[in-house]
Amino acid sequence: MHRRLFVLSLALLPLAGCASTASKSGSQSRASAGMVNSKCPMVPDHPIKPGVTTTYKGNTVGFCCNGCIPEWNSLSDAQRDALLAKAK
Repeated sequence: MHRRLFVLSLALLPLAGCASTASKSGSQSRASAGMVNSKCPMVPDHPIKPGVTTTYKGNTVGFCCNGCIPEWNSLSDAQRDALLAKAK
């Protein structure tokens, strides 16, 4: 049951309507500027935005908008690890 909810929540994440207006170019250079990911872990088709970060397991994780951070914080470590692995 929990696995189905997790898979469903991952499928619905892109529908959350993140307010990112950042360009898709240059996301790799932002990642190399101290962040461990090159795209938003919550909305993978959005690039990360400078300054929109949090710390997870001693690493800086970037997001496309401030709205993604509370969603990220509500996830379990296993869910965060899975999303971050896809966003690198």
